[in-house]
Amino acid sequence: MIKYFNEVVAELQSKGTIFGAEYRKKNGELTKINGRFGVSKFVKGTGTSNPNVLTVWDNNRKRYTSLIPDNIVRITTNKRRYLKTDEFLIENYDNK
Repeated sequence: MIKYFNEVVAELQSKGTIFGAEYRKKNGELTKINGRFGVSKFVKGTGTSNPNVLTVWDNNRKRYTSLIPDNIVRITTNKRRYLKTDEFLIENYDNK
């Protein structure tokens, strides 16, 4: 099944679902996060937001992380794995 990347992100943002993501950092290194959108408990009111970046609470590191959408490689949520290609996500259901 193929979904639009923006649709999946909008669903994660509206529901506050915990998800996993694998993304490529600026230095080319691949890293993983376990996070969710909509966490505002630790917001200090400083800094600026960029509409071209996704701000996510990383549960493992206990901090906010900014993700550049073009650098996201894979998203996992609700037992479904999505591989990102351009603006589409290809579902690769993993029953593990």
